[in-house]
Amino acid sequence: MPATSTSPPAPTPTAPPGEAYHRFAEDYYQKPVALDAVREVFASAPLTPSLVRRLNPGRSATSLLADLSDIGYPTHLA
Repeated sequence: MPATSTSPPAPTPTAPPGEAYHRFAEDYYQKPVALDAVREVFASAPLTPSLVRRLNPGRSATSLLADLSDIGYPTHLA
């Protein structure tokens, strides 16, 4: 008899953008992650202080500026 897996289900090729990462993040960090916020990031929405808080309330938006600049991600943080 095959072993039962407790891993989250594998993403399907038709999963909407961000849903596979959302499942991964909730499993990895063992805490709820706002799916709507993940979808905004996957849509390359500019990062705002509000969006950062929805993704990680303990993270400062301004602490991300250098990293975001390095990868060219759009922001409204300055």
